[in-house]
Amino acid sequence: MTPTESRNGPLEDRLKGMFLAGEGGDPRAYADFLELTAKIVRSNLRKTIPASRSHSRDLLEDLVQDVLLSIHQKRHTYRPEYPILPWLFAIARHRWIDVARMLSVRPDLLNWEESDFSTVADPEAAERIEREESEADAKDRVSEMLETLSPRQRELIRMAKLEELPLAEVAVRLGMSLSAVKVAVHRAMHKLTETATTGGNRE
Repeated sequence: MTPTESRNGPLEDRLKGMFLAGEGGDPRAYADFLELTAKIVRSNLRKTIPASRSHSRDLLEDLVQDVLLSIHQKRHTYRPEYPILPWLFAIARHRWIDVARMLSVRPDLLNWEESDFSTVADPEAAERIEREESEADAKDRVSEMLETLSPRQRELIRMAKLEELPLAEVAVRLGMSLSAVKVAVHRAMHKLTETATTGGNRE
């Protein structure tokens, strides 16, 4: 690749400006660079890590930090006359391949493209990514809260609240009376509310 102008527009300019300012001695600019890079990497990794893999949330954050560390360690290799996004993409992709091998996940399942790293190039896209991250975090939180319930309670909540099945149908599927289902769902929801307000910890 030859030196080229900012082909990814505002995001390229913003990242490159923050990175170069950081290299010039501005710690705040460098911190902002890492924060924005983390958002981009996290958004793409979230699509890559199998949702069914245990502790996927912890794995996601570990990988994001690994990528940021690699970027920090290799920052001397960046040449300012080149765009910064392809450089970031290469580091992130190589780090993922290393980890994928350790996890026995096929590295070629990674569907990233360099264009993925320009998904927050405009305010609307940035807002969308923020919204997706918030929704994903909320789903993770719900999953964690459901783990505080018994298997039967989790099944009840899944059917009655997440799938929004009629309680009569839930009763038939689980071989329970309608009144028993109503009581059980009420108790499960009470426990979830308690978990949400106390973090699941009791004095």
